[in-house]
Amino acid sequence: MKKVILMISSLIMFGVFSTSAIADEECIVGQVTGMSLDQEFGDGTHSKTRCMKKTDHVKLVMQINKACRDTTVVSTNAGYRLDNHANTCGATRGYGIAQMKNMIKDYKTTHGIDAKQLDLNIIVHGGGGTMMLNTPNNKLKDAVNALLNDGVKFHFCMNTVRGMARKMGKTPAQVVSMVIPGVTYVTGGLTALGDFEELGYNYIHP
Repeated sequence: MKKVILMISSLIMFGVFSTSAIADEECIVGQVTGMSLDQEFGDGTHSKTRCMKKTDHVKLVMQINKACRDTTVVSTNAGYRLDNHANTCGATRGYGIAQMKNMIKDYKTTHGIDAKQLDLNIIVHGGGGTMMLNTPNNKLKDAVNALLNDGVKFHFCMNTVRGMARKMGKTPAQVVSMVIPGVTYVTGGLTALGDFEELGYNYIHP
């Protein structure tokens, strides 16, 4: 037995086997497009790709504090302003939305991780509050609902709800009545973020 171990060690040392090749055999990749990594990105890419090592009990938290991935310059009589609202940035430009969708594909499709092993959370506060509204002019509503259906949990900051209520001339309860079903709440977005991290969740920045 010792001779076999020494032989394998020698083969690895002299390059007959490589640790990357051994790792590649355990690596599920290339399923998102239906092509292997070498087919899509060129020969040899697979052997240079690091794959997921943590495949169970994945705990992540992301914060969304603005609605759009990029702001839009809007002309006004006074010059211009930067617009950052869900009703104007477009259905595919939500901040953090596309990134979370890609993460789910990477976990589920590329690496074959069961949805039950994923604990994915998004804390929404500040400028991101508009994407939480179940209103016709919220172009990000369908994207939020799709993530909810994928098991992502949205936690809406109550301080943000209060601020939106003042700007809209409504009570906080009236704003809550306008929120997308399935969204839950935290008393403060940033304190909740810290609390999630204390509980062992990894913080992801979009």
